[in-house]
Amino acid sequence: MVYGAFYLLALIQNAAFLRLVRTACGFERSESRIVLFLAAALSAVPQLVLLFPSAGLPKLLILLVPVLLMLLRAGCYAAAFRCKKLSMLYISILSFALNANYSNIVKLFTTDWLPLNFAACAAELVLTAAALLYIRRKNNAEVIAESLSQIPRKLCMLILGFLYFMSVFEYSIVNPAMNTVSRALLLPVILMTAYIITRIMKINAKAREQERISAILSEQLENQVSYYQKINDIYTEFRAFRHDYRNHLLCLRGLLAENEVARACEYMDQIAQMSRSHRKTFDTGNIIVDSLLNDKNEKAAQSHAQILFSGFAPTTGITNADLCTVFANALDNAIEACAKDSSSDEKEIAVHSDFRQGYFTLRITNPVFEKVEIRSHNQVETSKADKGMHGFGVANIVRTAKKYGGDAALSAENGVFTLEVGLWLNPEL
Repeated sequence: MVYGAFYLLALIQNAAFLRLVRTACGFERSESRIVLFLAAALSAVPQLVLLFPSAGLPKLLILLVPVLLMLLRAGCYAAAFRCKKLSMLYISILSFALNANYSNIVKLFTTDWLPLNFAACAAELVLTAAALLYIRRKNNAEVIAESLSQIPRKLCMLILGFLYFMSVFEYSIVNPAMNTVSRALLLPVILMTAYIITRIMKINAKAREQERISAILSEQLENQVSYYQKINDIYTEFRAFRHDYRNHLLCLRGLLAENEVARACEYMDQIAQMSRSHRKTFDTGNIIVDSLLNDKNEKAAQSHAQILFSGFAPTTGITNADLCTVFANALDNAIEACAKDSSSDEKEIAVHSDFRQGYFTLRITNPVFEKVEIRSHNQVETSKADKGMHGFGVANIVRTAKKYGGDAALSAENGVFTLEVGLWLNPEL
């Protein structure tokens, strides 16, 4: 009767675990309800077998029986999910490791074998159901499945192996008769722990680098779309001017035909005034850079700063997108630095651009109003909380410069921040 009640509890727990795995990993279940029932029923058998005390059994058999039972459970999962991949074995090892951990935790409160296994199975059922409800409520099953698929197979196998050995290690610690087993597993467990921590740290660092690169590319794409839109606006304005130009000539001809010279002169003055209001502020030789400088100058004016440009910007040898990346990020950083000053004092952002014998140089200087420390690898450290003041922007610039065989250099002296960029123009562009 007691064993029947325990088996029923284990059956419910394994059915819940099957549902949790299917939801979290996105597996397709078998269409046959009989197969699903048999899979759940057989996957609960290992817990019933392990219910019987192992005292008096050979140590080798104690370690071998769980392996055979894990293979049985893996076969049940393969039938339930119509999948013969190694992932079924991984899941089987995981379920065993979790069950062993629950048992070891319960052993802290009781050593009576039957109540211990009942409590461990009940705890596993509660936590499995809670995890299933959480995934469903948050509706993030696809995210979990995608995250699990990103774990390297070797690391996944190592983690599951670690969980198994750890559960055996924990069991042997609380069982005085298996002290020799715990001693034998101590060193492997420590080594596996250290290796797993190292790998996880590397994966986390790689993920952070990918996020950083993604942010850089996203920012570059936004800049590219924005400035191509500005070029389209300039072209639209030009078409509108060409259309109005013919109408202006007709009006002037009519006034002159009526001998309205004074009115004609006044009309010409009005046209000239309109022309001056739309005239470009910058003339770098590159219409895209002109548009970019005009836009950034308007933003700089909000912080009582102005851009002073000298030199020329290349029109060949570098793509417009890359040229915008260099100018836009450099100017954004300079404008942000000027915005740190809350006074109404006028500030200047000096920009010098030139190219000779296929080598393009750009130098931008701007005042800074807080301590700036230049660290290695073109990283900027400030005294404020926003330590990434020149972070992504400089990374964008450096990446673009290196793309053309160049580099960038930063300096901050006497309250002036200087960015110097040098790169080789590609004659094929």
